[in-house]
Amino acid sequence: MVGNALIPNPSVLTVDLGDVVADLYADSVYVGNATLNNVVLQPGDNTIPLKAAANTSAILPLVLSKYKNGVIPIEIRGRTVTKNGVRLPYYEEPLKASPINFQMDLTSTLAALGIPLSSLTSGH
Repeated sequence: MVGNALIPNPSVLTVDLGDVVADLYADSVYVGNATLNNVVLQPGDNTIPLKAAANTSAILPLVLSKYKNGVIPIEIRGRTVTKNGVRLPYYEEPLKASPINFQMDLTSTLAALGIPLSSLTSGH
């Protein structure tokens, strides 16, 4: 998957994080990871491109059983922050300690895979 992350920076400081990798969980199940390259957070809202790899074998059972509306809760937990090949634990630790939660709408993705939501909710 590719997309954008909206990351607010309420401080007056510009923070050069470098490359950030985060793990993605749904219902405490690991479902993939996301990578944000060359992250520089300016004061205010920042839109950062990201690439994510998702394990459909882990996500699809959750959608078929519990999240039949196609919207699945995702928790993002920071894993690594690296700048010029050097790990930055002073950024990693706060990211690990402060997970971010959001709702991922998979309806268009499911439809593109030939799985319309009506088939999930109608019992067929």
